[in-house]
Amino acid sequence: MTKRKRSIATLALIKIGIRISIVVLLTSLLSYYFLSKHLLEQQYTTLLNTVTERINHEQSTFPEVENYLKDMNNQIINDSILKPIDYNKQFYNLVELRSDGSYRHKREQFNGKTNSAIYVDDSTRITTVLKERVVRFHHYNTMYGRALSSKYTNLYILGAENYLLVYWPSFSWAEEVTTDYRVWDEPYYSVAIPENNPKRNPVWTPIYFDTVAHDWMVSCIVPIYLKEKHIASSGMDILLNDLITRTKTEILPGTSNIIITHSGDLIVHPDYNENIVENGGKLNVSNCNDPALEKIFEQISAKKLIHWFLSFLLNPSLIP
Repeated sequence: MTKRKRSIATLALIKIGIRISIVVLLTSLLSYYFLSKHLLEQQYTTLLNTVTERINHEQSTFPEVENYLKDMNNQIINDSILKPIDYNKQFYNLVELRSDGSYRHKREQFNGKTNSAIYVDDSTRITTVLKERVVRFHHYNTMYGRALSSKYTNLYILGAENYLLVYWPSFSWAEEVTTDYRVWDEPYYSVAIPENNPKRNPVWTPIYFDTVAHDWMVSCIVPIYLKEKHIASSGMDILLNDLITRTKTEILPGTSNIIITHSGDLIVHPDYNENIVENGGKLNVSNCNDPALEKIFEQISAKKLIHWFLSFLLNPSLIP
């Protein structure tokens, strides 16, 4: 009888132990599930906050540039209507005839930090209208260029008659350009001409390689109209080297950064930067044969954002 009681007690203890083990196991599994879920939600929240901050930071550049250019253009137009100037004397005070037949800023009085450089091609007719515009453009391009130099690389005005004024303290563009230069062949001019931009809006170029500066860049161009005639365009460049540096250095562990346009052209992507260069800055998502990238672009497009700076987890399925 005693042995039977002991057997029953032992069996009961075993059953209780098994039940306790099952409860502990289930509790542990539930705790692990909820803890993992909580950690994942924390990681996602951190990622979302970082992405939102980066989006706001990077996207703020685009409307800022557009607004600065529009403001300068308005000042030029108002000044052209209201204030006559002694343009002939001032024009020749600013430029000198070079041996290649072009007119450029006078070397002895030029300082890239205080003045805009000037280039007037040897094929350009030096008319009274051109002289006046060069003088006015030089004044405002220098004034705005100096004011914005701490934040932006350059500022320039392109004339349809094949001349250019550029404020670029770190590079002597107007000294390096040669007389085979034709402004109307450049992507940063053609995007804003009336047939390509009838609404006269600020426009952004695709990525292109500037053959004078030897750098990859994107540019914002805003047309200048006087009495309903397109007389010039103003512009600013964003150098890709600067953009790529920021995308590579300001990242969360386990994530990557990309920049992509609304049309699907890649500007920066850690896996495709070399391909972007090889394709002349015209590498589209549709040509990458990358389902994960296509999925990200679909999600971006659904939000209808023009420029988007997105950090994405290595597992794209984690992005809602």
